Amino acid sequence: MKKFFTLFAAALMSVGMFAGTVVSVDCGKNGNNLVGVLDTEGVLTITGSGEMKDFTYGNYPAWVSVYAASVKSIVINDGATSIGNNAFRGCENVTSVTIPNGITRIGESAFYGCSSLTSITIPGSVTEIKDYAFRLCAFTSVAIPKNVESIGVQVFVGCPDLTAIEVDAGNPNYCDINGVLYNKNKTKLIHYPQAKSATSCTIPGSVTEIINFA
Repeated sequence: MKKFFTLFAAALMSVGMFAGTVVSVDCGKNGNNLVGVLDTEGVLTITGSGEMKDFTYGNYPAWVSVYAASVKSIVINDGATSIGNNAFRGCENVTSVTIPNGITRIGESAFYGCSSLTSITIPGSVTEIKDYAFRLCAFTSVAIPKNVESIGVQVFVGCPDLTAIEVDAGNPNYCDINGVLYNKNKTKLIHYPQAKSATSCTIPGSVTEIINFA
């Protein structure tokens, strides 16, 4: 009888652990080193340690391929070190994202089409922001930390409310002039925010290239 009640209690605990879970996906580069769990409140939580795998067309995680419209917020816990390609692509109802210090790479198209995402904080640990990472997002401004070494193409293209891109003055690779993104030497104009209210823009004489879709 005692054994029965012990097993019964264990079963109840097991059910409780998974109550409210919509889907759970192993999303680590090395398998189950990272796990993403979407709950019934629309909160997607990434736990574990190490790199996230890169997802490709036709091989998106279930929270994108099946439940994208259900995701309301994304919480990446301490321990994760990267955000994979296409990780949250098309999650159009996401309004908040928590990215911990320790993330070094934001993958290609990671937040592409997160059109309800009105703000983002890129932690100081990030060194790479890949192509299209924040395309079609809705934030009004974004700050680039000093450790960012590379920013891919069209990262902020199609962000209709973006008014300014601010770069940490200590960044040796990039800078901004009145919210417009340039490389540090001001030879490339990388991105002019779509919602910037200025009626004119004076481009420095040092600029020799304006990046496509800037």
